[in-house]
Amino acid sequence: MVGTCDIVASGASAGDNYSISYTNGKLTINDKGTQTITAGNVTVTYGDTGKSVSASVTDPTTGGGAISYAVKAGSGDYIEVNATTGALTIKKVPADGKAYVTVTAAETATYTQATKEVTVTINKANAVSASVTANNRTYDDTEKPLVTVTGEPTGGEMQYALGTATEATQPYTTSITSKTEAGT
Repeated sequence: MVGTCDIVASGASAGDNYSISYTNGKLTINDKGTQTITAGNVTVTYGDTGKSVSASVTDPTTGGGAISYAVKAGSGDYIEVNATTGALTIKKVPADGKAYVTVTAAETATYTQATKEVTVTINKANAVSASVTANNRTYDDTEKPLVTVTGEPTGGEMQYALGTATEATQPYTTSITSKTEAGT
């Protein structure tokens, strides 16, 4: 019999020195088993690729449901997840460093649907700067770059401007400044 039945407890006192109390309850009988999802939390660093959430269900050979993945509401600004594979795309680092994925095992003929929340901890990446060297220049009426950049910066964008040692006197730009005039 599938459904819910009342459980009514009753009985007699076991003498003057003992009192017995009873609590009624409910018995629920399901026609489907409960799936257990196994999935671990994931830790990534901003910029990582090839990271994913991996999950499995209670004995899928006996009717466990298909696994799917979804970004939990509120985490969409920080991550994307492939609904079928669990592959993660990191978009940005949240203030608390955490985003969430909901793993779902689909209902089957023998199991009810199950869900599990997985935490994706996103660490900030370490910025790597490029090496910038000021060029010595001799005026010869030809345009020459004022600096040489070696390496490729990560975690930010290189910007250049003419100015003094303490402030820019020209607008910043992403291209290296060149000059042809003496004294500039």
